[in-house]
Amino acid sequence: MQKHVSGFTLLEVLVAVVVFSIGLLGLASLQVMGLRLTHDSLLRTMATIQANDMADRMRTNVAATSKGATSPYNNPSKAATGNPNCLGKDISGNFADVSCDSTQMAGHDFYEWYANLSGASATSWYPATQATMPSGTGVVCIDSTPNDGTPTAPGCDNVIAVAGKPIFAIKVWWVERIDANSPGTTHRYVMSFSL
Repeated sequence: MQKHVSGFTLLEVLVAVVVFSIGLLGLASLQVMGLRLTHDSLLRTMATIQANDMADRMRTNVAATSKGATSPYNNPSKAATGNPNCLGKDISGNFADVSCDSTQMAGHDFYEWYANLSGASATSWYPATQATMPSGTGVVCIDSTPNDGTPTAPGCDNVIAVAGKPIFAIKVWWVERIDANSPGTTHRYVMSFSL
């Protein structure tokens, strides 16, 4: 008389372990992809915040922004000149009873904004700044076609289509996914506005 044994055989257990392992590998790859996309999203959010920061600085300094093509904010060359007087400091970094005009403030605004994007060394009156974006750079300029340009050639045409209403483009570039196998991909975020 044969005994009937019920339950799993070793082969069935092995098949179940293999199927379960394949499922776990799939979940692990989804986790890695999710982390990459979350990092990409963080960088895009940072680019948006940086562009809005400059737009707010420009809206606050209407005297400089309203100068049109001669506005100190129209800066396609990315010339960054900080001014300690705009922070109430002298060149040595000591607090002083000084001030700056709207043009100097515009130059200082760009200096601080650009330092936040790309990083800056410390000066006697300004602390070192760590870059918020990998290979971050940016430009503020008058541009009738803002969705063009590269970090080395920003594509600012300085064309004012409607008299007295220049369109300022705030362009931010950064590089995503830099690793040993890839130099990364350059991305651009553009915000444009007019007063």
